[in-house]
Amino acid sequence: MTAVPAPQNPQQQTALALPASPALEPTAKGLETAKRVVTRMLPPSVSYVRDLPANALVPAEKCHAILTALEPVQPPAQGDAEHAAVVADCVLRLLGAFPARKIADQKAYRQALETLLWEYPALVCRQAIDQLTRTSAYLPNRAELANALNEANETLLKLRRLAKAHLEDGERRAKRAALPRMTDADRAANKDRVSAIVAKFLNREKEAPAPTQATETHATPPRAHDAGEGAAAHA
Repeated sequence: MTAVPAPQNPQQQTALALPASPALEPTAKGLETAKRVVTRMLPPSVSYVRDLPANALVPAEKCHAILTALEPVQPPAQGDAEHAAVVADCVLRLLGAFPARKIADQKAYRQALETLLWEYPALVCRQAIDQLTRTSAYLPNRAELANALNEANETLLKLRRLAKAHLEDGERRAKRAALPRMTDADRAANKDRVSAIVAKFLNREKEAPAPTQATETHATPPRAHDAGEGAAAHA
């Protein structure tokens, strides 16, 4: 089997370019970077972004940078020429990473890989291939490529959702912080208003007349001897 030439532009390997900041550290390992960023944006002990302290929110400019980097995370159109070039490049990268590996039917193997790569966007394909060539000691089969693609897709989609959540929650907190704050005088005035309402209600209760109890009248049943006398008179 002839050796596959290396790709012309090795920088394409780094598909996820993240800005430098305490929360985001750029590295050539795109998928590993994405996983670390996901963990930092939502630690395992926190269930939602709103539960994070304000100093743990990713700044808006960093969120926009992440969303811009993840913009290509969209399903490709069938027959798209640009994605066809991405698929071919990914297959070359994979085969080139294992040049000594002999394949019984290289055409069938390439077709099996290509059909999977057509199901995912270019960014996911590049990240999955990069991860496989870094971590696998053997030429992966179709199932291993499918797992790598699915893992990369889920990680990048989660990172995109978290970037949006951080951005939206940062805007929400900024709007809330811009609202006028209650002063001590406002609190005292509110307390006086509540006390006046309570006092008025209590005075109304005291001034209200007490309800009169209704008296019930019961007919006195005739005594036994009265009933007997009435019966004798009729007789």
